Amino acid sequence: MDLSHLSESFLHYVWKFGFYESSDLKSIKGDALTVISAGVHNHDAGPDFSSAQIQIGDRKWVGNVEIHINSSDWDKHNHEQDEKYRNVILHVVYHHDKDLEFFKRNNIPTLILKDRVKPSIFKNYLLLQSSEHEILCHDRIENVNPLIISSMMEKSAMERLSKKATEITRIYEYVNKDWEKTLYVLLAKYFGARVNTDAFERLARSVDLNILSKHRDQSIQVEALLFGQSGLLPRDSKYTYVQAIRKEYDFLKKKYSLSPLEVSIWKFARMRPISFPTIRIALFSSLLTKQDSLFSKIKETSNPKEIIELLDCETHPFFDTHFHFNKESKYLKKSLGKKTKDVILINAVAPLLYFYGQKTDDSYYYEKATSLLENIESEQNKIIRKWNNLGVKSNDALQSQGLIQLTKSYCLQKRCVDCNIGYQLLKE
Repeated sequence: MDLSHLSESFLHYVWKFGFYESSDLKSIKGDALTVISAGVHNHDAGPDFSSAQIQIGDRKWVGNVEIHINSSDWDKHNHEQDEKYRNVILHVVYHHDKDLEFFKRNNIPTLILKDRVKPSIFKNYLLLQSSEHEILCHDRIENVNPLIISSMMEKSAMERLSKKATEITRIYEYVNKDWEKTLYVLLAKYFGARVNTDAFERLARSVDLNILSKHRDQSIQVEALLFGQSGLLPRDSKYTYVQAIRKEYDFLKKKYSLSPLEVSIWKFARMRPISFPTIRIALFSSLLTKQDSLFSKIKETSNPKEIIELLDCETHPFFDTHFHFNKESKYLKKSLGKKTKDVILINAVAPLLYFYGQKTDDSYYYEKATSLLENIESEQNKIIRKWNNLGVKSNDALQSQGLIQLTKSYCLQKRCVDCNIGYQLLKE
């Protein structure tokens, strides 16, 4: 086999599940060798498998197993200098290209897998790895039991939730572990409609939630604080509403020693007007005015549909005829649309509930996060359509998130050996 197609993860798979000819095993020194237990697969730093059991002659060894494509990879990875590799009892390699002093000195056996890996496994592995499709099993997925596919979707969905929860740590630490402020910054980020996520996060960081909460009973002051800090608020305007929030902001800016952001950070080009930063900030202001202690409400609300309803908001009447401050447009009542709500719930609310469950060690919030996603319609994008065309349907956002994670973290990374679907196809 061309070694350029071989990966250590594939050899881990072969070793873990015993997909090699195990009769008459011998070390490179010719000693008879029996694998009693392959050990526990280690996905963190250190040897690849721990607690393995190997019989060599009449002696039983228990310890770690390290696996490489070439014997020389041991030196390339500097394992000899690493204390974590001191308890290695067996070196498993596909190709033995170098005798290593460490193994000679410590009398540690090396096992060569070349010519022992089952040909069918190699063939199926190559078929998947050489696929021209983004979804590597594109041509063979119809051979996979639907239950295996759905279980992998669920597993991937939980991985995606966990990954997003981990990313929240940065915000959580920035706001000194305040849950309401964490949600505030997260909501702002996803009100940003993808191209303005960073700008919106900067806006939220520029005005402390405590300041906004003090002025909740005066919606014009909340709007003044956010629009003023955004840098988008014009100095002069013919409209009474704009003049009023300008006056409020000038006062509040001095009161709280605020510094507005640069207007250049906001993007309007190639966007639908309904997603313009001006409209999104107006909606965000409305939500903050309407809902106090929003995270507590979300946390305490048991019905997922009620959580979704908590995000209901609409702009000040001024924006019924404006997308910009100094330019009129046709009348259009602007509220937070369903698709935007879904984006916020999928990317901010559900991951934060999951993150809260991690921090409080309470599985109830894991279930609450997944239940929320199950009550949101499946996303529709390029990735989902590709799976749908293969007959794999997603019925809700939990499943669509699973398919996105499956594609990005498994298919595009060619991690077939770590995927339940790939596992089934490899052993055909």
